[in-house]
Order: sequence, then structure tokens, then C-alpha cells
Amino acid sequence: MLLAPETQDVAAILPLFGTKVVSAVAFKSGTLRMVFEDGTHLTRPADAAFEAWQITGPGGWRFVSLPGGDLGVWSGSAANENSQGRSAEH
Repeated sequence: MLLAPETQDVAAILPLFGTKVVSAVAFKSGTLRMVFEDGTHLTRPADAAFEAWQITGPGGWRFVSLPGGDLGVWSGSAANENSQGRSAEH
């Protein structure tokens, strides 16, 4: 199901609230792909003008989809340093 962020209609993803994430991949292109324990897949591509998503992980790691399709990565030990272009892609 494709969601249109401009509509603010999040009803379609409410069933995922509280569902365990079993996999999350942030690509260099700024796309995020998540897989939930119930088998649901969620993919959010980068946006040309806005930060499409951000996610915080263990140890203070933060990943942000930057406008125009790039990935910003901050480590917990260097919260003020942007390692832009570094990816969690496997």
C-alpha cells in the first residue's frame, strides 16, 4: 500500500504500532526498508525537498534521509559530527 505523506493519513500503518522490527536497512540513496515480525515490509524512499525519515538506533546512532537522496549518519559518540554518505547498507 502506498501512503501519500501530504494527506497525513496514517491509518493504514497503525496496525504496525508495537510490532517488532526484525530488519531495517538504510541505503546510501536515502531509502529506508523495514521488515516487521508479522512479515509486513515498509519502504520509504528519499524526498527531493525534505528529510523523508529519521531513525535512532542503539548507542545513540542516528540515520536521516537527507533532501535530494543522500544519507546522513551520526554516531552516539560523535553526535555533532555528520558522516554524510556513510551507509548502513549491506
